[in-house]
Amino acid sequence: MKKLLALTSVVLLVALLCTSCVKQAEIKDLTSAYEYEDSYPPLYSVTNMTAMQGMTYQDSEGNIVIFRDNDTPGKIHFYNTDTSSTVLQLEAEQVTQQTLFKVKDHTLIRVVYQEEVSEKYEYTTKIYTDRGQMVASVNGTESPKVSMDMFQLGNSVYRVSGEDTTQCILLFTNPFYGTLPTFDLRTEKYYYMDEGDAIVAYDSETLEEVFYKEMTFEVEDVEFFVLSGDKVLMQYTILLPENEKDYDVLMDGDKYQLESVIIDVKSGRETKVNLDYYVGYQLYSKGHMYNAEEVDELLGKYSDVLAIAPIEDKRLCDSDTGMKLVEIGSLRGAIKTDLTEFAFAEPIAQ
Repeated sequence: MKKLLALTSVVLLVALLCTSCVKQAEIKDLTSAYEYEDSYPPLYSVTNMTAMQGMTYQDSEGNIVIFRDNDTPGKIHFYNTDTSSTVLQLEAEQVTQQTLFKVKDHTLIRVVYQEEVSEKYEYTTKIYTDRGQMVASVNGTESPKVSMDMFQLGNSVYRVSGEDTTQCILLFTNPFYGTLPTFDLRTEKYYYMDEGDAIVAYDSETLEEVFYKEMTFEVEDVEFFVLSGDKVLMQYTILLPENEKDYDVLMDGDKYQLESVIIDVKSGRETKVNLDYYVGYQLYSKGHMYNAEEVDELLGKYSDVLAIAPIEDKRLCDSDTGMKLVEIGSLRGAIKTDLTEFAFAEPIAQ
């Protein structure tokens, strides 16, 4: 790495002697060192090299790096490391804030402009894609609220998508009369929000609330797991007295009644099922908790993957090998496929 940075510095010094070199080329040379770092920008090397070029590193997120001219007032440069190009250049004296934020895998640019009108300043907040396209604007100084694949600016909600090129589509204006909910999961038809003792589903196109399930009586713990076919598995435990003989499972020395219910989101119909396992958590998205390549392979083949602790003789069987990964059926919760080969589940309490 030291040899790489030293070589890059020499190249940059030679480039400075060439009066025909434009700032675009300087930034491209500069980021060649940035791309070799594992996770964080090489702040020391970038700061020093930009100083030699008359620029200062300011911030980075995803594929966007921000540089600012040392000259006053100078310009602010937004450089895209995927396209090796400056996608946006702004006059520094017109900008009061510039920040980067992520919506899923996409990096977006937030800029707050100031303009003097009648001896006072007025502000405008604008959002740009990682290609420099302006997609949202609102009067005043505002920060976007991000939820899953959407963001809200002012009263407008935008959905972000695309692979090679980021696309932002205006969905609604003032749909919630407030703040965009913080969704936890999206399926083809619904966005889901887990509220602890309740789960809420919203239509993915209209963002209207279409389903709400709340525990109406006291339980020790309740968990919700979103399954395919627009189903939700609800599993909850009720703490029983120490002398109770009729119990389902013993955990941490306490006796519990264990109940499992599969709910159809569209109709609201509930079906009580008898499961001989306790669900620890659900593997529901790529990169969730584990090695990304393993998860990609797993979710490419199977759906409704849960980490479970089988119950035998009213005890959880997970202490030696950790929890088991299984694929279950969304109608009755029966185990369809044993995924023990993906052995990265952790034990839970006994």
